[in-house]
Amino acid sequence: MNWLESILYGLISGFAEFLPISSAAHQALLKMLFGAGENTGLQDLLAHLAILAVLLYCCRPILSGFNAQSRTVSRGRKVSAGRSPDMRLVRTASVPLLLSFLLYNAVCSFANGTLLLGVFFLLNGIILFLPGRMLSGNKDARAMSGWDGLLIGLASSLGIVPGLSRVGAALSAASARGADKQNAMNWVLVLSIPALIVFVALDAFAIIAGGAGISSASSVLNCILSMLGAGCGGYFGIMLMRFLSVKTGFTGFAYYCWGAAMFSFVLYLTVV
Repeated sequence: MNWLESILYGLISGFAEFLPISSAAHQALLKMLFGAGENTGLQDLLAHLAILAVLLYCCRPILSGFNAQSRTVSRGRKVSAGRSPDMRLVRTASVPLLLSFLLYNAVCSFANGTLLLGVFFLLNGIILFLPGRMLSGNKDARAMSGWDGLLIGLASSLGIVPGLSRVGAALSAASARGADKQNAMNWVLVLSIPALIVFVALDAFAIIAGGAGISSASSVLNCILSMLGAGCGGYFGIMLMRFLSVKTGFTGFAYYCWGAAMFSFVLYLTVV
């Protein structure tokens, strides 16, 4: 990739990371359109680190709210930190999400190619569309059960498949269980932290195993530009998603995914 493509790649990757449209699928399509090979290990690592840093910054008020719950005084005693209902739900959901990464390499090897990307884009659109046909709920973490947390985590684990969105599937599952939109968005954002930490670890292991893939000073510059673009895209993606999930919902992204599916099918027929 040249410098402009590197910036666009980072921007779109970061932006799509928190929108329900699958960042991994967009990365794959961009590489096909740019005629680029595999990204360097350093480029992946820096981009994920930038997105993680932005996510941690944006989640500070949410985590502070979770901690405030654990300091609530009840009958003259402080409730332990582990009693925060929101944090308990996130911890429960993180178990199936983290376990799903054991299948990450196998899934990425299988779901490779524009035809399968189109199929999974179609499925992602259906996942996003169905909750819009249901009545909206108002449950907070106290009204959600452990099974609800596991369901949200299982839905999040679908995000290891390119074309299926971790954010979209988790929000759809939470909506189907009657969760309040604002609370659901907070849970999904916090749940993204361990997922991105795993991505950073996988990138680091890839560099150790196969090298950073840096061949020139321009390659280093492109990695830095992708990192900056990913950070900016991630920030605006979080802000946009937090606004849309509360004001208008995210059902409209289903139509975008179906359009992306058609584009993938056309690209597949053109390449073949």
